[in-house]
Amino acid sequence: MLQLKKKKMKNNMNKLLLVITILFFNCLNYESPSRLLNALNDIDYSSNDTIDLKQVYSFEWDSLYIFREFVEPEAINEIIGLDCECDMVPDSLELYIFINDKEIVKKVIVEAMGYDFYVEEYLDFEKSIKIESISSKFKVVNNKNNYILKPIM
Repeated sequence: MLQLKKKKMKNNMNKLLLVITILFFNCLNYESPSRLLNALNDIDYSSNDTIDLKQVYSFEWDSLYIFREFVEPEAINEIIGLDCECDMVPDSLELYIFINDKEIVKKVIVEAMGYDFYVEEYLDFEKSIKIESISSKFKVVNNKNNYILKPIM
């Protein structure tokens, strides 16, 4: 009887932990896999090899900042010129911050896998990439297990 009670209590704790984890990631706007990776996987490369980030992220935004893992909030604030009210970017994740009219409109945490932005001036970027909405179209190169996104000028 006691073992049955302990087992039931353990199951309840596991369920509670699962619910808390789901709520935590939903509050952070966590995407796994990312909306962008899903869109890249859906492209028919025989007829199209481009993607427009304005269509993938279809809300209003002027600029998208992509921050790599371990970037501190102070550095993020300095780069975007706003208070992001965010934490350090976690290991193996990236932080997408969308700005419209000098206001943050959305923050998304995504897994840093499956694609790379090949923007010449940011080839060795350590902290961030900035993409303007007017330059949101990219040529997609399907490179085996990884997509390379090159800006279309």
